[in-house]
Amino acid sequence: MHSYRFYLVAALLLIGLTGCQERMTVVKAKLVTRNYPARVQAIGATASDTLAARAYSSGLEALASGDTTRAVQQFVQSLKTDSGNWSAYYMLGLLGAASGGDDCLSRLRSALQYAPPVDSIRSQIYVAMAACYERQTDLAFAEQNYWTALQLNPNSEAARAGLERVRSLRRVER
Repeated sequence: MHSYRFYLVAALLLIGLTGCQERMTVVKAKLVTRNYPARVQAIGATASDTLAARAYSSGLEALASGDTTRAVQQFVQSLKTDSGNWSAYYMLGLLGAASGGDDCLSRLRSALQYAPPVDSIRSQIYVAMAACYERQTDLAFAEQNYWTALQLNPNSEAARAGLERVRSLRRVER
């Protein structure tokens, strides 16, 4: 049940950052979209850097079709052209966390470093970092990151639910 919640949080974060109004569901640990828009808008890539924007858009399209391997390749390609593309780091962090990769936290820290100073975006990154810590059973750091996310965006249901869940787990541990 814990892993299902993690994938659901990842899907919700993906919806929020891509601006996609379509519903996303989690099917057998794969992110799948319904009615994904034909034109995917690249956020995070600089306007003058069309190669990075194209690679990022291709990564989103690959992710929407369920091809996570190609999505990772495209996000990495986007970073080769624009190393400050916070959203590519964020997507790689989410994909790394979903696959159990150890590099999810480093990717998410990079996303945080390059992210614009927008509280709602930074909150989503902290929620993703908290989910990585929670998956690694580092509940103290998970709690700290959920709390930070909630401070940045008091309306974040994902941060609130995560914080309550982690605090409950920590009480049981004691």
